[in-house]
Amino acid sequence: MAGPPANPFSRKSLSGANGEWVTLPADGYDGDLPSWPLHNEPSTAEEALWMDLWRTPQACAWSLEPWRWYSVAQYVRLAVRSEAEDAPVNLVPQVIRYADMIGLTPAGLVANGWAIAVDGVETVAPRSSGVSSKPSGGSRARLAVVKDVG
Repeated sequence: MAGPPANPFSRKSLSGANGEWVTLPADGYDGDLPSWPLHNEPSTAEEALWMDLWRTPQACAWSLEPWRWYSVAQYVRLAVRSEAEDAPVNLVPQVIRYADMIGLTPAGLVANGWAIAVDGVETVAPRSSGVSSKPSGGSRARLAVVKDVG
């Protein structure tokens, strides 16, 4: 798809598959965790990451899509393996791809049509940098003539 990524806060971007974005609660998912869907049991590290991920805002969407649980578990397995000292370097792109598929990255949120609510987030005015943001006469006013030294 050409052009900039869709923006969930833009009316123009609401032209996706059904024209709607799903807003996920910033507090995350507080329901029951599903059972580990892979055939072999998770390691201690995999189980810990599985439990952590199921408390994220994205888990609210996953809870409604049981077909996605296998992908979440595959992400967990690959993410844990990729942290090992002897992990093959080609694992990292796979982890990133899975993170996108399950909505854990900004690109993945957009691809899934999800936005995380901004509950409790305050807008803070940017600090003054001491530089005036008022126009000073255009770009020519910002140019300076430099003498040839050589």
